Amino acid sequence: MERRAALRELGRMALPLILTLLALASVSAAEQAASVKPALSATQAIALARREAVRRGIDLSRFKTPTADFDAKLSPPRWWVTFMWDVKVPPPGGFFTVSVDDRTMDVYFFPGM
Repeated sequence: MERRAALRELGRMALPLILTLLALASVSAAEQAASVKPALSATQAIALARREAVRRGIDLSRFKTPTADFDAKLSPPRWWVTFMWDVKVPPPGGFFTVSVDDRTMDVYFFPGM
């Protein structure tokens, strides 16, 4: 019986410690991601994305000015450049996204669905 009580007490003490460690780890990861500075500028990422779209035969005159968002949480960090059709209500699939690797400048095309 005494052993069971000791294990229960250990469990009660361990849970707050585990939760604290998990909280510190998540804050550390968020701080680390926030401290990553992009190697490419948004303008450079958009230029690489435009080049990929043109290479695929897409007429960019039909699209609004693209938006570029940097995601430092991914490994490797990358830019997400999104192109939307230049209409009031884009139809399904009226967009596409190009992911640009911030370090290698590799591009990945994601068509609209």
